[in-house]
Amino acid sequence: MLGSGSRSWFSMNNSSVDKGEEQAARTERFDVRGAGVALVRQETVVLLVDLVESVRLMREHEAFTVRRWADFVRIVTTEILPHHRGVMVKSLGDGLMARFEAVPDAVDAAVDMPYDIPNFQVEYVRKEPPAVPTGFWRGVGPNNNVFAVECFMDELAHKAGKDPVEFRRSMLASKPRFLAVLNQAAEKANWGQPLPPRVGRGVCVQPSFASFIATVVEAEIDEHGEVLLRRVTSVVDTGIAINPDTVMAQIEGGLIFGLTAALYGEITIDKGRVQQSNFHDYRMLRIDQAPKIEVHVIKSGEAPGGIGETGVTAGPPALRNAIYAATGVALRRLPIDRSLIAVGRKA
Repeated sequence: MLGSGSRSWFSMNNSSVDKGEEQAARTERFDVRGAGVALVRQETVVLLVDLVESVRLMREHEAFTVRRWADFVRIVTTEILPHHRGVMVKSLGDGLMARFEAVPDAVDAAVDMPYDIPNFQVEYVRKEPPAVPTGFWRGVGPNNNVFAVECFMDELAHKAGKDPVEFRRSMLASKPRFLAVLNQAAEKANWGQPLPPRVGRGVCVQPSFASFIATVVEAEIDEHGEVLLRRVTSVVDTGIAINPDTVMAQIEGGLIFGLTAALYGEITIDKGRVQQSNFHDYRMLRIDQAPKIEVHVIKSGEAPGGIGETGVTAGPPALRNAIYAATGVALRRLPIDRSLIAVGRKA
């Protein structure tokens, strides 16, 4: 069955392909959520199981070059899938991706959020700026959804008059791995200890690519709304850590990447042109701005989880919640608008 991922084969010669299978491939409706897709184009049949399988094919068959892969993606995104009912694809130009409606990334880390909430429904509406090509960013779906869930959790805790960590703990009784990372992160970050004025701690708990992570950011906001990152503490349960040092490095780098985006990562467009051109007007977090980062890896015998994007999605919501604790201003978008958190301003 197409999309089953039960087998893979490659042919550059139509004579080696069974005519019945070729016809089935031409008429079968594509299942964009399946593990594989069979495509036919100009006497070429390819069954792609997943990205790893695609790379294997490219390595094993000299004819399946990078150029052919790029041509293949272009054909898929612009000529084949758009003609199949129920599937809408947006081409990303030279990007090696196609975007589908109901893509799992749209609700990733929302449908599987950790908290025990009895009445729970997740929906999303796809909305993008007109005429602006968009694509996946490191962290993909959890970037949006973890920010929305974790920032709202802090606002709910505030509304209920409860400490944000205690509020989360009360809904994690049945999720021991989430509870363990939260408890250790709070302990290592000295959660609950007094802080000076306009200094706050914010917490984030999230599922991330089959890993479990809790992060606490401690930040200071000056009277002009500038943000000083004082300290970041992350605790991660990624199952069996084959190389713990690599896990720590990925989390550290991901946190810097995500916090940079939260502070500075804005692209503006005027008359159809992007205004930013280099690092002078699209800033990175600099060495003297980098906070002290502590990463603690929980020893686990569970199956390994993903770690390459886990830190990216943890930093921004924890920072936002730290700003909320320090100023009482509930920011709802990123990057941070400093005018909203300057002294005397309210969001």
